[in-house]
Amino acid sequence: MKKFITTLAKFSLFCAFGYFLLVCVFGMSIPSYYSPNITSHLGGSGHLNSRIKEANNKAHVDILILGSSHAYRGLDTRIIERSGKSAFNLGSSSQTPIQTEILVNRYLSHLEPSLVIFEVYPSAFTLDGAESSLDLIINSRVDLPLAKLVIKQKNIKLINSGVYASMRQFLNLETVFTEENTNSSGTYISGGFVEDSVRTYRYDDYDKQRWDFKPYQFEAFDRILSSIKLSGAECLLVFSPITPSRYNSYTNQVYFDSLMTSKASYFNFNQLIQLDDSLHFSDSHHLNQHGVEIYNRKLLQVMDSLGLSD
Repeated sequence: MKKFITTLAKFSLFCAFGYFLLVCVFGMSIPSYYSPNITSHLGGSGHLNSRIKEANNKAHVDILILGSSHAYRGLDTRIIERSGKSAFNLGSSSQTPIQTEILVNRYLSHLEPSLVIFEVYPSAFTLDGAESSLDLIINSRVDLPLAKLVIKQKNIKLINSGVYASMRQFLNLETVFTEENTNSSGTYISGGFVEDSVRTYRYDDYDKQRWDFKPYQFEAFDRILSSIKLSGAECLLVFSPITPSRYNSYTNQVYFDSLMTSKASYFNFNQLIQLDDSLHFSDSHHLNQHGVEIYNRKLLQVMDSLGLSD
């Protein structure tokens, strides 16, 4: 029995080493077209690479912004700083609470904000978070909390990409990469915001639908709010505007609003400002810069009414 266990342990180590070696060899030598389960392309439409590098070099900000693309494309740090306070946007594409929690644990004590604006797009609570985890794996460091999350998500593409990214980061192969400021999604602005070119969107109809929430996303959300509270920072939850036609198609929006209101100060800006599908949006759920200006001015008014601009 002892010999069997020893042999099994040696075989397991051999398999683990062989797996690691194969992933690294495939990642470095095989075109991505032939290795779809290993993603290693740095950068991306959301400019997370640039955002992470900037966040690592910041010492303190007054306002920290969290959330998905509705955060980094909808909350313009240049406008928010008109309140006289510094701001940094730590949003990322398809960011769900389970990824937000990792970023909060990394940067909340580092940036020491007095206010956290958390953009809570309901769809973020319906996703499994694979897209956002992959973005973090590629464009930030693969630390123990991120590795644990990847294993928990049980997605082979995330695991393979995490192994390969860890190797590249260990060998400092990522330090030479510099991301272009402008790509298909817009232009990266210092402070974490991505300014979209002023595209417009045509009106579209939507059938009635429901948000299909995942309980574990709300569990992570509660832990985030606890961390923010323990840090001494104020927390403001906001739902950025989406097109009225899309917004009105959801039948359980009242439930989501009620839940968010019970958690912290919450404002659904779909109910506070009137925007036009064709004039103020670049697609059905992202604002163009005209819409951003209107939304952010209203946000400053809300902050002022709550005494958060003092």
